[in-house]
Amino acid sequence: MVNIDPIEQDGSRRHFIVVVRYSTSSDSKPEEDDPVDEDWIIDVPDHQEKKRQDYTLIDTTSLTAGDFKGTSANEPIANAVDDAYEDAIFENTYPPLIECTRNIDVGTLAISEIVAYRGTINNAAVTIAGYSIPKWAGLMLGFSLKETYGRGKKYQILKYRIATRSLLWVRRILNNGFNALQGTDIVPIVLENGERPQKAQNLNIDGTWSLAVIPNYRIFGTIQDADWSALTYSLPAAWIP
Repeated sequence: MVNIDPIEQDGSRRHFIVVVRYSTSSDSKPEEDDPVDEDWIIDVPDHQEKKRQDYTLIDTTSLTAGDFKGTSANEPIANAVDDAYEDAIFENTYPPLIECTRNIDVGTLAISEIVAYRGTINNAAVTIAGYSIPKWAGLMLGFSLKETYGRGKKYQILKYRIATRSLLWVRRILNNGFNALQGTDIVPIVLENGERPQKAQNLNIDGTWSLAVIPNYRIFGTIQDADWSALTYSLPAAWIP
């Protein structure tokens, strides 16, 4: 209430009209927004992982000088007579790691869905924040729920963590060995000098002995894939301003 103004009616000082003026208190709080109505938050933090490197990626022959000899691209990492080094070489790689977070109502996402999808790879191409992830190139590294309370209600924070890999989340194993296919028979590999090799020999994809320097690989799918399009809360396909 701001003020009261009595207005005398007939001069008798016995009859008045009382005007009462009110105003809204400045201390009143506006109605808070529902946290579940907020959009996705998308983060791309720094991320690195180690990858075994069995062959060269760039041509360094221009660096050949004196005691140094460069190599061409796609050469196996080996000594001058193609003997593999005792220790494998591992390099750091920096594939995108994408984190998607949003608030959801309690009870709208089953724990069984988290169990089913966490640790899987995408069985079809997906797009997150405009970034296209080919089939089997995304790994559901994290899929979590955290219950919290705020703005007058209890809700849950849903978070996806997607690790990507350009060479896909499959195992690439050198296709080499001491035996090879000859017709339909598996026979020991014998060198020109009539002796068995001391190191594993490159094999062609069909299992025959390969004399090529560039190695072949066999690809093994060792991680379960899943249909990410069936997630209860779909991955955000675009940045949300």
